[in-house]
Amino acid sequence: MQLINSSDRIIARGTYLGHTIVNIASSGFESVADVLSAIAAGAGNTRGLLRVQLRNATQGWSQARTMYVAPAAPGTQLTLW
Repeated sequence: MQLINSSDRIIARGTYLGHTIVNIASSGFESVADVLSAIAAGAGNTRGLLRVQLRNATQGWSQARTMYVAPAAPGTQLTLW
């Protein structure tokens, strides 16, 4: 597993069915899991397998992986009477 420091410049792209749906270029991530969470959040209502290209421009490494994303479950609506 690759390490990420919060000062590292991270470039990530999520593609779905060959179309780029998420692009991230930022720093402040603490781990690969943080980057994947940002990709999932940026995917919106997309459901299925995303191909993720992840690059740490500061440390000079890159990796590709696949992740499953699903929309968040609907919240509970409260009714006041």
